[in-house]
Parts: sequence; structure tokens; C-alpha cells
Amino acid sequence: MPDPTLDCESNQTAEVPSFSPTFCVYPWMEFIVGPTAHMKLCCIAQGALKTESGKSYTAEKHSMEAVWNSYGMREVRKKMLSGKSIKDCAHCYYQESLGRTSYRQTFNREWLTGPFGKEIIRRVKASQENDGKVDSPPLYLDIRPGNLCNLKCRMCNPGNSSKIYQEQKELLNEKRELFSPLIETAYFNSDKEAFHNWHEDSRIWEEIYSWLPGVKKLYFTGGEPTLIQRNWDLLNHVKKNNWSKNIYLHFNINCTHVPDKLLDTFEDFQGVCLNLSIDGYGKVQEYIRYPSKWRVIEKNIRKVMKHKNERVSVYFSPVVQVYNILNLTKLLKWVDGLQKEFETTIRHALIFCTGPHFLDIAVLPQNVRVQALDQIQDYLDNYQGNDSFLRECLESIQLILRTKFKNSKKNLRQLFQYTHILDEKRGENFQMALPELSQFLNEEGSWKSKE
Repeated sequence: MPDPTLDCESNQTAEVPSFSPTFCVYPWMEFIVGPTAHMKLCCIAQGALKTESGKSYTAEKHSMEAVWNSYGMREVRKKMLSGKSIKDCAHCYYQESLGRTSYRQTFNREWLTGPFGKEIIRRVKASQENDGKVDSPPLYLDIRPGNLCNLKCRMCNPGNSSKIYQEQKELLNEKRELFSPLIETAYFNSDKEAFHNWHEDSRIWEEIYSWLPGVKKLYFTGGEPTLIQRNWDLLNHVKKNNWSKNIYLHFNINCTHVPDKLLDTFEDFQGVCLNLSIDGYGKVQEYIRYPSKWRVIEKNIRKVMKHKNERVSVYFSPVVQVYNILNLTKLLKWVDGLQKEFETTIRHALIFCTGPHFLDIAVLPQNVRVQALDQIQDYLDNYQGNDSFLRECLESIQLILRTKFKNSKKNLRQLFQYTHILDEKRGENFQMALPELSQFLNEEGSWKSKE
């Protein structure tokens, strides 16, 4: 998705420096620690950073400062500068193969043409002479202290939701033979519930705090970040030391909980972005992001909009998937109405679901594709906004829907199994929650087929 906190600062017409076809700014300026303590190149990277022996770096066992210029990081930087592909960057390469501007390309533009571009370019050039090492701490921190969450989003995983962790653990005990082929079971191989407790180590926070004076952006996501006390401790530390005026703040929130202390931070930071993780309108939202309630979501979104000012950017960030493909334009039209009501700009940062694989829209049968294509084209024909990223995302969805993929029948059968198991566990009903999609899938037939 775009880097909204920097969007107003970047020069959209400037030429973006190009070091190689696979170059991405992030290894030179961003550091992430995920909920499971793994350190990655970015939030959409496929795997964790590895040691020379192939083991994953984790915050529990490794110093962040050491990892910043570790063998794994230096190898990535050197490969990028020589134009080599990086395995963990496959998602961006996939986006580019669809003719869509990838996250890599978007990040490069917004950081390299923004206020910190010269510093990043200096770091890159210096690393070329220093075996891939970067001589300064990260400018951007994405720290995710645990997986505490109040929702069980159907496309999410145990690493990002404590509720899903517990539910999937129960389902493996109840229906292992049916359920285990549908999920990533590695989270439960040793029943290591403590793998989310890395953030209780004071050593880690001492390292994080030592980097804060030079940090320009802080990113918070979940779990649900507004429920995680460590996030507030970090923000309070930043404000106490008067660093906040030099920092952009970015929160991903699910809008079930919008505390006043979140809104109160708007005036403390150089800029604020709120990414609203909303996947559908009405019952579709409730079904995907169980057990959220649309009336609560809508109330909290309006609360956010009332506090929005010129320092605050608001993005809607639905995860495009099988469950919401026939509801997506309804959500977009509702957001269009919200913009008119509050006389302000709301942007979009659509995310493409690629896992679980059977929730990828690429598995959809032809009759659903035709209906979705018609809805999207009708929306585009009548769209009067200037959100080029939204238009590009919708055109990418159209491209996917026009492309024939293999194994769709097998994936549809897995979708049926997964949907039925979760419905039974949660007391929900797919047909009632998503009647239009249910009708099309039942007419097509293969999603329930055993063949």
C-alpha cells in the first residue's frame, strides 16, 4: 500500500532514483519485528531474515542492532543493488507482473522523493563501499508487540490474532483431519503459546528506545494495536522526550475500538495516518471480521472523521478476497458518501489476499467473475474521485478476474470446507451473510463437489 504519512511530502512528479530493477528502500531505512518475534524485510515479505546457517533471526535470541547489519541484511542489500531477485519479495514481483505498481515501487517514490530522500541515497551509496552495511540506525520502526486482538478475521492467522490462535487450536483438537490441511499448523507444532511474549524482555525495549531519537516514522498494527499496552508505553516515551514533532505516526485499526487517547495523539506528531481495516459493508464486514458489529464500526469511523484535520490522513484498507468480491463496490460507494458528508478526502489502500490460497479471488468460478467485473466496471465508469491508486487496484482486480487459473475446483472445495467449519464453530451462516455470493457458488456447483 502507499506510505500515506509521507504522501503529502513526496514529489509525485520527480524522477525516482533507480539503483537497480529490484531495488527497494526498506532494507536501508526500515526495521520490523513481528508479533512472533521474527524480523523481516517488511510486513509483506514472505519469510523471516535468516542467519548464515539458515536459521531465522528473532528478537528473543538476537540483538536488533546486530541484525540491522547482519549477514542476512547485508546480502539482501548487495543482491538488490546488483539487480538480483529476492525470494522474500515475491509479492511485489507478482504485483508488477500484473502491470500494477507494487509496494516496492510505491515506497521508493514516496521515500526517495520525500524529505528523507537525500539521507536514504547517502546510506545506499555508503553501503556500496562498506560490504552492504548501513552506518546509521533505521528511520522507520514497525514494532508489533504480540498478537492481542479482539477479532477472528477469516483471512488472518494465529500469528496476528490471539483469538484466531485459540480458535484454531481448539479446531485442531476437534477436527484435526478436516481442518489441518486448510491452515498453517506450524504455529501449533510445539504448542508454544509463549512465542508472543518476546516483548516482555526489557533488553529489547532498551534497544528500541536507543533508536528513537533518529526515527522519522512509527507504524503500529496488530493484533489490534489500540488494545496493546506496549504501544502506548512507546508513544508516551516518545512524547515525554519531545521526539514526537519529528515523527510520522501510522496506525492500522479495526475500528471496533477507537479510544480518545488515540485521537488525542493527532496534535503531538508531525503527521498521522489511520488505516481503517474494513473489509465489507454491513453483514459482509461482520461475517469476515467476526465478531465485529457494523453499527459499532460505523459509529467509530464517524468519530474518527469528526477528529480528522489537515495533519491526519485516513485510508480504507480492505483485504480483497473471495468473501467480499461482490460487496467491494458497495463499500467503496459508502466511503464516497462519507467523503461528501464530511467534505474531506479519504483514500484507499487495497490489499490482495493470497493466503489462505482458497480465499484468493483467482480461484473464483466464471459466473462470480462476470458479476464482479460488471460491478467494478460500473463503479469505475461513474467514479469521480482522483485516487489513482484505487483506480489502479480495481483495474488489477479486473485483470486477475479475466485470467484463468489452474486448480480452482480444488481450491473452491477447500473454501467450502473452511467456510463450513468456521460457520459451525461460530454459529454463523454463509448463505444468510453473503446471499449473492452463495447463490452464484451454488449455481456453479464445484465448491461443494467431492470430485
